[in-house]
Amino acid sequence: MTDKKSEFIEQLFNAISSDPALPAELKISLLRLQLPINNLCHSDPCFITNTRHPARQTLILVKQLSILSKNDPLIIKKINFLLSELFTSSPGSRKFAQINLQLDKAISMISKKQATGISSDKKTKIQLKELLSHKIKHCIEGHTIPSACQNIVLKLWPGALFYLLKTHGDKSPQWVNAINMYSDLLDFIQPISNSAQHARIKDHFMNIVRSNNNMLLLYHQERIVEPEIKSLITHFNKLLKSSQFSNMQRELDTKKTDHTENKLLNISSTIKPGIWCEIYINEITPSRRLKLSLINTKTGMLIFVNRKGIKKLEKDAMEFSEELEKGLSKIYKHDALFTKPSTKPQYQKIG
Repeated sequence: MTDKKSEFIEQLFNAISSDPALPAELKISLLRLQLPINNLCHSDPCFITNTRHPARQTLILVKQLSILSKNDPLIIKKINFLLSELFTSSPGSRKFAQINLQLDKAISMISKKQATGISSDKKTKIQLKELLSHKIKHCIEGHTIPSACQNIVLKLWPGALFYLLKTHGDKSPQWVNAINMYSDLLDFIQPISNSAQHARIKDHFMNIVRSNNNMLLLYHQERIVEPEIKSLITHFNKLLKSSQFSNMQRELDTKKTDHTENKLLNISSTIKPGIWCEIYINEITPSRRLKLSLINTKTGMLIFVNRKGIKKLEKDAMEFSEELEKGLSKIYKHDALFTKPSTKPQYQKIG
């Protein structure tokens, strides 16, 4: 064999040994072909000049088959079995051609199987998209989607729902929880039609915003979610300010505040934080000795704690005043509870 042929074969097998795409087991089998191919090259001068030479085609087909196999141990085992027929003798071009036919057959079979799998996956994906589309239409039906909320309702949420549907299925608690959140969002962004709806949105819209933000961040990047969440908050603020029920709510709040202030004005001046009281509970439960810790000026409620500062009771200020007047509850004088004895005890020296 000339130096040129020897160098060509050496380069050929160096490329095989350094190819990261080839599994280790397959690489060993291919390197074992170096001696048979050396012998073939010695007897067949067309090996170098003919790019379609069966022995050269064997190496190409094995490489294609290894890529299709995706490291499947069964396929690699089959390739090794086919190549083993070339190790036992000094095979000629005809033997390599016979092995190539079997390798071609294996490639066709695997390609067809994978194409069928891809087709099945595609069909499943289409079915899931149809199911998702039907569910979203059902949720949106009868609802108005403001322009400020269209991206979050029609883009971000469908993307998250599709992932959940594909991963967990439409019977899973993850899917049911997400659909409930989506439905709640649609309910909350609707135009305000009554005072109860106004109060509900005012009290709970930030909880809706937080839950939507946390959910969507699981499936979208923060840079995509953040502007839509800000847009949602802006929509809620505009909704509340522009509603005809906002003035009515302010009037109710003002009346409630005035009522609370009047309630606190009418209680005795002796009722102040720090006093100890014997508090009436009911006719069956004994009275409790507790300390007044706080007067809530917003609600008109008195908060009582025990000696350790732990909250034990809340009472309406007016109700407590009436109990004091009737003698059901009473306030302890500070001196009666906490003055020190005027005389020191006498101690007898021992020893």
